[in-house]
Amino acid sequence: MALPQTQSFRRLPDTLKSPQNGRLNDCTALIRPCRWSQRKRAAPMPAMAMRTPHLTANDPASLEVLVYCGEGAGYQSARNTLRALQSCLAPGVEARLLGTSEMLEGSWRSRCLLFVMPGGADLPYCKHLNGHGNSLLRGYVAGGGSYLGICAGAYYACRRVEFDPGGSLEVVGDRELGFFPGTARGPAYPGKDFG
Repeated sequence: MALPQTQSFRRLPDTLKSPQNGRLNDCTALIRPCRWSQRKRAAPMPAMAMRTPHLTANDPASLEVLVYCGEGAGYQSARNTLRALQSCLAPGVEARLLGTSEMLEGSWRSRCLLFVMPGGADLPYCKHLNGHGNSLLRGYVAGGGSYLGICAGAYYACRRVEFDPGGSLEVVGDRELGFFPGTARGPAYPGKDFG
């Protein structure tokens, strides 16, 4: 169901709520096209639809897109990702940063449309999120939540990482999260300074 782009997104139509329990089950059009995408294309990009059966927040104003900014997250990557998301989200959907302690506490899952793991360093992600943190992420995704990994966040979500084997930036090993059952190999541009 596509909603007109001029419609207010602060209140969801009743058709987006489950008749059985009143929970949000299809948050269509909560993400609007980015301003830059409308300038580059002849026709406006249609609003994206997201299936989000895991949401329990009844007030659409409390829906969030969360960008992890805890241990391992690159400062610039997290901030730039947050700014890009803020320019693309419809009114009523907030994007904000989420630190390690709040992530591990877990209450964010009931109102999160999208969890973003930005670029940075994969090994600190493992150190601080293996065990309980990854269990929360797997449960969130299994319940219908969405995960977006950017750079190190994408490597982190794979079953195995082989980054710069034998080089000065070598990171090789299995990963607990394992959303992608394969191996992430890199870097895409050998010799690049990632510091």
